[in-house]
Amino acid sequence: MRWVLPGGAVLVGDDEQRVACRPLAAVLEQSRSGPEEVIPEGVTPPFEAFQGGEPFVFVSYSHKDAVLVYPEIDRLHRMGYRIWYDEGICPGGEWPEEIGRALTQAAFFMVFISPRALASKNVRNEINMALARVKPFLAIYLEETELSPGMELQIGSLQAILMHRLDAIRYRRRLEAALPTSVRRSD
Repeated sequence: MRWVLPGGAVLVGDDEQRVACRPLAAVLEQSRSGPEEVIPEGVTPPFEAFQGGEPFVFVSYSHKDAVLVYPEIDRLHRMGYRIWYDEGICPGGEWPEEIGRALTQAAFFMVFISPRALASKNVRNEINMALARVKPFLAIYLEETELSPGMELQIGSLQAILMHRLDAIRYRRRLEAALPTSVRRSD
């Protein structure tokens, strides 16, 4: 798999390991700019979000982190996991209603945590709704991120994977062990 990142950098990977052709810090720094609602230039959604009646994973993330999140959800999608992310909002649909509908129907909630995600009102709202609906919850920390006291109170003791501290193989094993089999196609 090959991803062209903003600024022309290339991310190359397969199911065993992903290798960045420039330091991750540079990718993270580039992802910090721009408005929250805009996916960084040159980054495109990797697949159509799941639509259907079977159990699925709702993915919450900051658009500023799309360059890091898209390869992860694309890999899960290729492995047969049913993934819904905000690419699944119908044209002309009312954003909060579409998000709320998908989150209500989701069987599992997964959030990619970073300082940018915690600064996003949308991500915080999605976390709050997932907790209020008692959704099975997994936080994936893209980088070292200090939680505010309120966020620590909400998610500090919930299941989390510190992606930034693990090698690719250990991270993937932990992620696959955390996801329920019900959100994966059986074909």
